[in-house]
Amino acid sequence: MIKLADRYHCTGCTTCANVCSHHAIMMQPDDEGFLQPVIDSNKCIKCELCMKCCPVLNPLFLNVQKQEAYALISYKDRNISSSGGAFSIFAKQILKQGGVVFGATIDEKLIVKHIYIEKEEELFLLRGSKYVQSNLGDIYKTVKKFLLSKKKVLFQALLVKSQDCILIWEVDVMKIF
Repeated sequence: MIKLADRYHCTGCTTCANVCSHHAIMMQPDDEGFLQPVIDSNKCIKCELCMKCCPVLNPLFLNVQKQEAYALISYKDRNISSSGGAFSIFAKQILKQGGVVFGATIDEKLIVKHIYIEKEEELFLLRGSKYVQSNLGDIYKTVKKFLLSKKKVLFQALLVKSQDCILIWEVDVMKIF
């Protein structure tokens, strides 16, 4: 029986929906507006891949010997960014190398969703903290496409969302920027 994280622990990361090749999982807003997985029992083949990839049910623990913390500020970018402009510095570096940058934006309907950019002039779309759940849709499939084409990828998100990429494709953590 498929049993995903309950509504109080589910992060709405969409990993389960993205790994389901039978499209048996749809993300639907709950009564508070948070995205939750809904399983179509007619399409589900009970392979349990969704359960294996869920970062709540299977948290990723990196074997880190020593934790370190760093602070970064960009005086040039901090007035147009959040968190001291650090994201802008990382994003510009990846874009200069021909890579792509994924992050949250607010669309014309005021919906927060993840998109990707390939030009520094588009960076304004991803700047600033959103403080709400982002609709990831099938963005992980797009990330995978770029990774398979050997492009450098910067994926801006909470740790749990970055962990989703690792769980979905079993990619080497050190190759994710």
